[in-house]
Amino acid sequence: MSLNIEVLPWETRIRFRFFNEEFVLSPKEMSVALGFHKRCILGSSTLVKDYRYDRNTWWDTVSDDPVSSKNSITSIHNPTLRFLAKWLVMNVHPRADLHLCNNDDLVCLFAFAKKIRYTPVMSLLDYWQKLICGRTSIDITSLVTRIATHVGALSNSQVTYMPMTKEYISRIGLDHFVQGHLMQEEIDGSLYMCYPRYDVEVELPNSKLALYSAKGLTLQMRRREPARHSVAEPPMTRGRARRATGDDAGTSRTPPRSDPATANMNF
Repeated sequence: MSLNIEVLPWETRIRFRFFNEEFVLSPKEMSVALGFHKRCILGSSTLVKDYRYDRNTWWDTVSDDPVSSKNSITSIHNPTLRFLAKWLVMNVHPRADLHLCNNDDLVCLFAFAKKIRYTPVMSLLDYWQKLICGRTSIDITSLVTRIATHVGALSNSQVTYMPMTKEYISRIGLDHFVQGHLMQEEIDGSLYMCYPRYDVEVELPNSKLALYSAKGLTLQMRRREPARHSVAEPPMTRGRARRATGDDAGTSRTPPRSDPATANMNF
């Protein structure tokens, strides 16, 4: 492996090779090479010390589920933070289970919400080392190109770039969020943010839930009661229910209340 991180008492060095030439960067230089601002905070320890970041407290701020190692993105209330969490687990800290939100993701979400210039360069490097050692495909080529360009390794080098075709481009659309139980689309094209286990759906876009204007990041939501089935009669399917009410053309989703986006919110 050409990527090596040397942690010394007085500094940290990041060593790697391009075209049989060795390069050495500091964490700050690596952060700048990746496109982050030069004044970004480099480590989560600074957020803990200067901004009082605490995983448990922060999770309680964005969700009403108990803290655990299996916390899910679907448990986050604020729509913007939900989307950002999904983006993090797909681009910054990819992993097999795209539903989980780990501590590295929560640190980034904390920086987003507090408008703190923070770079996850150290967690990125840790992930890259595990990625190289594993047997999965390496999908960080665009970031590698950024670093190679920054250190001048591409000057006078013969490099074949992957073509901009469907085989090499992944596009994430609405279907992904619907399958992940984050969103729902109505037949008229309107979009709703879904909250599993709760009786609330928020229509999007919703300016009242803007990340930097809402006073609170959690909503007052009532948990959905478990379905009760009659012993005498078989459970009524949605199709039977529509036929019983004469609404054969209705959607499979219960129509929203008069104002579903603000009915049970706490700002």
